Amino acid sequence: MVQLLQRNDINISNDKVFYSEEDNLMWCSLYSNQIKTLRGRVYEPFFELLNELCLPKDRVPQLYEVSNTLRNKTGWTVAKVDDLIPYNDFFSLLANKVFPSTTYIRKLSGFSRDPDIFHELFGHCPMLLDRNYSIFLTKIAKFALQCPHLEQIILQRFLWYTIEVGLIQTSQGLRIYGGALISSSQESVYSLESGEPERKIFNLLDISRSPYRADVLQTTYYFISNFEELYSLEFSLEKLSILIKAAQQLGEYAAKFKIEDNKYTNVNIF
Repeated sequence: MVQLLQRNDINISNDKVFYSEEDNLMWCSLYSNQIKTLRGRVYEPFFELLNELCLPKDRVPQLYEVSNTLRNKTGWTVAKVDDLIPYNDFFSLLANKVFPSTTYIRKLSGFSRDPDIFHELFGHCPMLLDRNYSIFLTKIAKFALQCPHLEQIILQRFLWYTIEVGLIQTSQGLRIYGGALISSSQESVYSLESGEPERKIFNLLDISRSPYRADVLQTTYYFISNFEELYSLEFSLEKLSILIKAAQQLGEYAAKFKIEDNKYTNVNIF
C-alpha cells in the first residue's frame, strides 16, 4: 500500500513564474478562441464554473493565484510539476485535494501533445469547484492508493476516458466535459463532429480493455448519460479484481493508433 501524503509534506509553491509577452499572448489567444469553440460543444455548467474560477484572460495565471481561489471555495490547491508524474504521485496528490500542473505554455494553438498550464488550469480546474466532482475525484484517488500496480493502471484508464476525454449525453446532444478536450480547439471539435473516432456508451469493462495514447487525437471516446453515473460508482479491490479478470479473458481491444514505447502510451497491460 502506498502511504497517503500529509498536507504539510506537499510543497505548494508561491514562487512567481516569469512569462514572456509571447507566452501571455498565447494564453490570451487560447482563452478567447476556446471560449468561442466551446459554445454548443461543452457541458454547459462549465462556463459558470470557469467564471467562478476567475482566471485572467490576458495573461498566464500564477499557480498560487488559482490555488487561493480554489482553497477558499473547495479546499483544493494547485502544485507545480515538471511533466507527467507516476501514478502513485498523481493519486496521492488528488487524494489530498492537490491538483498537479505544469507551468509552461504551448507554443502553438490547437492540440497540445503535453499537458501545459492551459490544459491544467482552463481544462481541469473549473470542475474542481463542483462539490460532487471534487468528492468523486478524491474518493477514486484514495482508493487507488490501496491498489496494486495493475489495478492502478485500470483506474488510470478509467480517469483518462472520463476526466480527460469524457463526453456526456445531454438533451441537446453529446457534449464534452473532459479536460483534454476542453483545452484543445482541435480535439473539442474532432471528438464530437469527426466521423473517424468511435463513440461508445460508458462501460467499465470496455474501458478496462481500451488502450490509449495521450499525445494523439483519440480513436475512442466514452459518453456518460449523467454525472451521477460516475459519482455513484463504488470501487473495491474485490470488484476491481473481478473486472480485471473479465477483461483479461476477453482481451484488450486492438490499438487503432501507432504503438510507441513512450510516456503517453497505455497499452498491452495484461
